[in-house]
Amino acid sequence: MSTFEKIAQEQEGLRQSINKLRAKILDLAIHGKLVPQDPNDEPAIELLKRINPHFTSCDTSHYENLPSGWCVCLLKDVAKTISPREFQVLQSEILENGKYPVISQSANYIEGYNNDEKKLLHHSSPIVIFGDHTRIVKYVEFDFIVGADGVKILLPSIDAKYFYYLVIFAAENIDNRGYGRHFSYLSKFPMLVPPFEEQKRIVKKIDEVFSQLDKITAEL
Repeated sequence: MSTFEKIAQEQEGLRQSINKLRAKILDLAIHGKLVPQDPNDEPAIELLKRINPHFTSCDTSHYENLPSGWCVCLLKDVAKTISPREFQVLQSEILENGKYPVISQSANYIEGYNNDEKKLLHHSSPIVIFGDHTRIVKYVEFDFIVGADGVKILLPSIDAKYFYYLVIFAAENIDNRGYGRHFSYLSKFPMLVPPFEEQKRIVKKIDEVFSQLDKITAEL
């Protein structure tokens, strides 16, 4: 039994190390240190001005090492918020099996199912879910029904997968209020946005590294 306990402790230690490595990879990515910059990339501010002609960059005085071509903004500048009300079902209406997946703010990627097609949220581009109470972040590429309260639906205006990783990073660095609400803190968190082409390079590198970490975790 002592041998089994030692192995279990070593496995748990490795899991914690992997989680720390994931956080470090995100930190490097969001600060422009994961992939090299390309001076030929269009600056991020040009993309943000196309999204909103009235866009004004946030104060960059606290970001002396901000890479060339990057921009600091807020959540509202890079994503639209979709009201969940018309797509929402009660917790009691979530079934173990059914036609349409239900996405909530819980740790379960899919909370359950529901058969009401009128509640289905149709979307043609990826959506990012933020748990107002839980700080759980999900990347959703399929139509779904919203489960219970606390689900914030975000439609990115920049590369969707980069935005997903950006929100994960922000969620891990805002104040933890337990089961209190967090979206107001996320809304004020500075979002560091690279040129669009660099966003795609960053996503590719993160996906590659995280895929390897997932394989290691699965073998524990």
